[in-house]
Amino acid sequence: FAPLFETVREALSAESLLPRFGVGYVAAANAKLARTQDLRKLFSPAQIASLFEAEGGLVWLSEEITRDRTPELRRYLMQELDVDEVEPETILPLLNKSFLEAQSDRWVLKLYEFLSAQSALQYSWEGLPLVRLKDGTHVVAYVDEQPQAFLPGESETSFPTMRPTVCATKKARDFLRSLGLTEPDPVDDVIRNVLPRYRSNKVNVSNEDYAADIRRILAAFGTDSKDWRNKLLGALHATSFVMAVNAGDRSKWISKPGDIYLATERL
Repeated sequence: FAPLFETVREALSAESLLPRFGVGYVAAANAKLARTQDLRKLFSPAQIASLFEAEGGLVWLSEEITRDRTPELRRYLMQELDVDEVEPETILPLLNKSFLEAQSDRWVLKLYEFLSAQSALQYSWEGLPLVRLKDGTHVVAYVDEQPQAFLPGESETSFPTMRPTVCATKKARDFLRSLGLTEPDPVDDVIRNVLPRYRSNKVNVSNEDYAADIRRILAAFGTDSKDWRNKLLGALHATSFVMAVNAGDRSKWISKPGDIYLATERL
């Protein structure tokens, strides 16, 4: 039976004889098994060919070929014909910036909904540029503990904001919130837009601008959220933003809150 075995294997490898997902047949050399039905629905043949850099094209095999329904056939395909079975954790790390930016808003929304049900695989998408901004570019959610985008809120802001169409469903928003993304907040405004002015070696801020910045800090401090307030306080303690005067020579300084004293009458 060896000649028959070899002939069948060669035919299945090179000729379109294996049933594909949807309609038609495909050779084993251009086929992939999908671990879940959601993968087959989310990633089209053109997309998996792009992700796996397959010049000859790739398609999914029939959904009827599974570990439970056809274990021997599945084993034969994987061991004898070298057909890979793709799982969510194997395909997610392949989602690079150029691939994601080439996809439609509708597909990106479906990707977020798909990932919302894959919380156990969170490690697989850490560091990936999954977040789509208004201009269509993709960024990672956080860099150095700073959010690189915000969810669209009720009003326009100067923050880098996500495109509304890709976070229009509850599942998509739940996934994005799991990444740590939120709507813009006055605390974020202070941390991102106010405090960076005071972190350079030379600070040149007029009295009027400084007064306006202090008003923004006070407004942010009025938040009802303890977590947001603690986040603001942590950023303020680490920033030299307080205008001060040297009591000896009257020279002007800008200092961190913990390095100066209030000018009391006794002092």
